[in-house]
Amino acid sequence: MKKIIFLVFCGFLIGLITIFFVQKMIKITGDLPFCRACHVMEPMENSYLKDVHSGIGSSGIKAACVDCHLPHDNLINYLTTKIHNGVKEVFITAINHDENINWLEKLENRKKFVYDSGCLNCHSNIKDNLLASTKQNLMHKKYFDSNQTLSCVSCHKHVGHKEIRGELNQFDVQKYPLFK
Repeated sequence: MKKIIFLVFCGFLIGLITIFFVQKMIKITGDLPFCRACHVMEPMENSYLKDVHSGIGSSGIKAACVDCHLPHDNLINYLTTKIHNGVKEVFITAINHDENINWLEKLENRKKFVYDSGCLNCHSNIKDNLLASTKQNLMHKKYFDSNQTLSCVSCHKHVGHKEIRGELNQFDVQKYPLFK
């Protein structure tokens, strides 16, 4: 009986330690220090640091990369998308195909890379924001009435990355010719 209790205790302890480290790894791999480790993320980092979502300005609110670039509708979708994107990006970098990424083209397809569930996770009062203008409330009503044909980035095209086009155009065109 003591052996069973000891094994259950050890299993419980190993489970807690595993959960702790997995949670730490999820956090570490979801913010700017990790994401900017790749050279191709330089323009995104520069434009993010100019944006209010980086914590500058009067609001002081800081969004991590994963707050916008991963779905927040449920934990399974969040984790599977994070793993899928992570493996894909490590593979692309490992085989040195990151220089072939056309970031300006990706910018035009931003709806695939920014998740409304992330926006709505932080901007939860968007439907009843008393500080919003009549025009803002009207546009947000159109968004909610659109049956998901509109996304947050349909209107907020460069949210999170102020002056992103300028940063992309200034990027190292010698090494990354697709930015020309």
